Amino acid sequence: MYPVLFRIGSLDITSFGVFMAVAALAGFWLFKRELASSGLPLVASEAALAGIVGGLGSGLWMLRRRWLPVGVDPSSSPAQ
Repeated sequence: MYPVLFRIGSLDITSFGVFMAVAALAGFWLFKRELASSGLPLVASEAALAGIVGGLGSGLWMLRRRWLPVGVDPSSSPAQ
């Protein structure tokens, strides 16, 4: 169990998640610094940024899947 730092509704923000985000941002910053110091084009940092965005997107997809009951079609509304 990870310590819960704060809650947003029923979503727990844990220390593990916060430190993973800090580590990803620190890694991105260091990667850009190394690219600049080695003389390589900074375009390569776009790949790292895409990886970070993809990781966040997969986390949001997991949350969406967690909150929907199994077998419910997300495109259907209760009014139909």
